[in-house]
Amino acid sequence: MRRWAIRGLSLVCVAFLATVWACGGGSDPEPQSAAPCQPEGLVSVGETIPVGCAFERVGGGGLFRLSDLAGKPSVINFWASWCTFCIDEMPAFQKVYAGFGGRLAMVGADLLGVDGETSGAAETFGRSTGVRYPLIYDEGGLLYAHFSARLIMPVTIFVRPDGIVAYRQFGPLSEEALRDILAKELGLR
Repeated sequence: MRRWAIRGLSLVCVAFLATVWACGGGSDPEPQSAAPCQPEGLVSVGETIPVGCAFERVGGGGLFRLSDLAGKPSVINFWASWCTFCIDEMPAFQKVYAGFGGRLAMVGADLLGVDGETSGAAETFGRSTGVRYPLIYDEGGLLYAHFSARLIMPVTIFVRPDGIVAYRQFGPLSEEALRDILAKELGLR
């Protein structure tokens, strides 16, 4: 239990420091490229995702905005290269994503800077899994903090086309379980 408390405190500290930096507390005069994503409480089922947030893509390629998910049933999957359950489930996520042929939006959010996660590890992991959906850096877990107060990995958020959270899954998903949730919660078959 103490380990989770330390991780939670670490996540809060990282979020605080990122907020100070985003609000001008840092020494870099250049404007931030990604929109700040400071949580103001947990987003629950039935509430809207923070569509104003923007994130750098793993490996480059510009920004990804959560508003890009609008209009399609969507999945946000939080992962890290040190998470064995994440490693196990990502091929299933890719298979399901590819099987819907553009009817499903999906994004994988890497918890950059959490428990030692580095951009290099994230890029290597992303390449090795073969996923083709967008992968983004959730630096310091700021987006993650919108959906969970504790570090439990992986976490998957299922979002309706209107941006409303339909379901939140803590823990890994098999291909079958992922398809079942997509059918039940988002009407995708």
